[in-house]
Amino acid sequence: MRKKILGIVFIAEEIVRKLLSTGDQQRSVAASYRLGHSTTNAIFNETCQEMLASHYELT
Repeated sequence: MRKKILGIVFIAEEIVRKLLSTGDQQRSVAASYRLGHSTTNAIFNETCQEMLASHYELT
């Protein structure tokens, strides 16, 4: 179970890193990971919100 969670976290990090570094559209990144664009959008939004929460004290 732990390996599966770590795999999901790794993929989420890769998606966010690719979106931020390349400026590709979310649909093209989603296609490269064989995910739906809404799934990629949710991963990106949730990950960025968590990253910025400590800086801006968001909940």
